[in-house]
Amino acid sequence: MALVFKPGEVPAFPPSALVIRDKDAVIAPISVMTLYFIDQLESASGRVGLDDAYKHCKGQMAAYFRKKNEALRAAGKPEAPAHQPVLYTFGTQNIDVIP
Repeated sequence: MALVFKPGEVPAFPPSALVIRDKDAVIAPISVMTLYFIDQLESASGRVGLDDAYKHCKGQMAAYFRKKNEALRAAGKPEAPAHQPVLYTFGTQNIDVIP
């Protein structure tokens, strides 16, 4: 999965971000956690608590890697290691994300 932008409409990315540029588009691959975080925000009808979004990502990522590894095993290939989402927050209260 990736975010794709037209040249000239690209936001600023941090220097550590992988960005692929060609003549027609600028592509920024996203992680599995980011994919499910965006999914949670797109399907929300209002505010999303960061704790709830994290739980959503954790459950969806577990299902994703279960399915991916079933397909890899069936193809006789080595399994991909499961990923655990990591979210750092230094606040003392839940943060709401507004889509």
